[in-house]
Amino acid sequence: MLAYAESKGILAFMFPAYVGYNGDQGYMQELVANGSTKMQSYGTWIATRYKNQKNLVWMMAATWAPHRTLSMRRRPAWRPVC
Repeated sequence: MLAYAESKGILAFMFPAYVGYNGDQGYMQELVANGSTKMQSYGTWIATRYKNQKNLVWMMAATWAPHRTLSMRRRPAWRPVC
């Protein structure tokens, strides 16, 4: 599907860790439950799988700000290390 879209000059927007809206959509609960190690492995896997796909735009956004509701004692997998 992505190769076909590329052949037609179409960009594809990839949301590999969509957190959703207001906490009741998306995969935020699963992302937190899996933890940083598994999520970093997932990130490596999906980036490697699509690394040669020239028509992908990687999206890391949603309409919910999970950092405001999660405990500050744990660092969610989507949050940068630095």
